Amino acid sequence: MTSDEPSGSKLLWIGPYAAHYMRVFHIQLEQRLENRISFFYLRTADNHQQRSYEQGGLPHASRVWDEESISWRGLLREITSINPAIICFNGLYPRHLLFVLLYCQLFRKKKIKLWYWVDHNLLSMLNESAWRIAARKVAHGTLLKRMDKLLYVGSRTRDFYAWLLGPRHIDPKCWWLPYPHLWSTPTAYPTANVRGRIRLLYVGRLAPEKGIDMLLRALSLLAPNIAASVELTIAGDGPSRHELKQLWLTLSRGTNVTFLGSVSSDKIVDIYARHDVMVLPSHTEPWGLVVNEALSAGLPVVAPYWVGAVADLVDNQVNGIVTESNSPASLAEAITQLVSTHGLLARLQEACRNDPRVRRWSLDASVKQFMQLVAHEG
Repeated sequence: MTSDEPSGSKLLWIGPYAAHYMRVFHIQLEQRLENRISFFYLRTADNHQQRSYEQGGLPHASRVWDEESISWRGLLREITSINPAIICFNGLYPRHLLFVLLYCQLFRKKKIKLWYWVDHNLLSMLNESAWRIAARKVAHGTLLKRMDKLLYVGSRTRDFYAWLLGPRHIDPKCWWLPYPHLWSTPTAYPTANVRGRIRLLYVGRLAPEKGIDMLLRALSLLAPNIAASVELTIAGDGPSRHELKQLWLTLSRGTNVTFLGSVSSDKIVDIYARHDVMVLPSHTEPWGLVVNEALSAGLPVVAPYWVGAVADLVDNQVNGIVTESNSPASLAEAITQLVSTHGLLARLQEACRNDPRVRRWSLDASVKQFMQLVAHEG
């Protein structure tokens, strides 16, 4: 058997209701592995509502469960019907992960390999309260010690595993599995704004943890000539939409801000093509796939250092601006740099177009890495 040739073991993927890029990834895995892989998706009411803009179908061998209603008996019964040799658990669902471990204990005579894939960001974890950090280290550490493979999206997730289990213990278990970003060479890069303004863009959920209010407050801090030289588009929807609109009504200082609402996942490429810079002001961000999307579309990224994707994909003053915080003052300083520093934006955009790193976090890379893991471990 060659290094890329999968074995005949059956594999079960258990994870959250799939975003569009995960659907494409899973469909490709299903085609490669034929009838040897199945998918269980755990859907919450919020998750289903948040993913209403996602396009694309699910794999044929998939089941969708309401996360709150599925019982441990029901989950164990479904797992038993598939009789997998490998279970890949994706996402943070401690209750269901315990069910999976129970299944493995009940059928311990048959060795079942457990893989775990999350995008946890160690820096986000360490910002929690002391008791939550201690509880998480005990709970997560106990669960992850049982895993045969720890799959990680980027360096911050690998750091999280090392923090839990120690560097020596994770080295033989860790396997890089990037997010399957649907990367393709843009047909056109951003063109100059006829009004001469720098077009800022935010893409994502409108929720408190995303820090969009910090970005709006940053715009209100700009000097009048800088404020008149930028505009902002906010693409997305969520529970904070009304609050953010009201906030901007009270803060408005001469910058044009447009709320687009929800944008279909198959239309988002067009949105990037009409903008110059992507700003991600999140308070916490395990990875941030919009960073991949922006860079591959030729847009530099402005984001705080703790964003997961920034650690692997963004270099300060090279293909983006990495801020020390997401405070309004820090974001306003970054925006001011883009406007007032001659040639800076053009240089950052050119670096984005020639940076090969974003291509490593791609659908092809994800499929290749997963198939190699199946061949190696299956």
